[in-house]
Amino acid sequence: MDAEAMYGPARAAFGKLVSTADIVSVGASGISSPTPQHYWASVLFTRLVVTAKSIQVLTPALGPNTHVDFSAVASIVRNLAECYLFFFFLCIDDVPQDQKDARIILLNLHDDGSRAKLFAELGEEELDDETRALRIVVRTDLETKFAANSYLAALPEKRQRELLRGEKTFFVQDDVIDRTDLDKKNFRFLYRFLSNHTHTGPVAFYRMGEHGRGQVTGTRRTPSIWRPLWSSRRPF
Repeated sequence: MDAEAMYGPARAAFGKLVSTADIVSVGASGISSPTPQHYWASVLFTRLVVTAKSIQVLTPALGPNTHVDFSAVASIVRNLAECYLFFFFLCIDDVPQDQKDARIILLNLHDDGSRAKLFAELGEEELDDETRALRIVVRTDLETKFAANSYLAALPEKRQRELLRGEKTFFVQDDVIDRTDLDKKNFRFLYRFLSNHTHTGPVAFYRMGEHGRGQVTGTRRTPSIWRPLWSSRRPF
């Protein structure tokens, strides 16, 4: 079965899953969150549904002159996969309470570190005195909670320093996948494939002609702008 023949059934199956998830999301709205895990589950599940709906918008039913941006879809699908890993790690994974608390602390540290790195691009002079003072309060609170958590305090000092900086994702992707029912080998292959489209690696465009991407759907006509680029398999 060629890709175009697979597209319709896959699109329909995905649509049913999104509709079910949407019903669950709407049905759970307005319910108070007794724990941080419940709160972040509501936030991340909503994000999963919204992202999935965006994928639907980018994957319309095929017809004459239908526009489908393969790389845009691949990029947002990777985003969906990453969101699920966060959802599982923070909200689903059944670990002792000190680890659950640690993961929320690490989430907040990662947010703080990411924002600090982001705004550092503008220079500290761009932040007013009140904002800087507030960030110091937040940072001190996070470091206090980190030191008080038995799981985090037992980690090697080097790892503690890395986590306290909060600049990188605080879990190892493969470790999380191992705790899910996902096929790690298949996930890793797909993730690397999707990443090539997210970052415009050669895999994203090297065989566009060979795979027929860029063609006008439903016709034999190929936009003339692409023809010179498709004159040979390799550009050298």
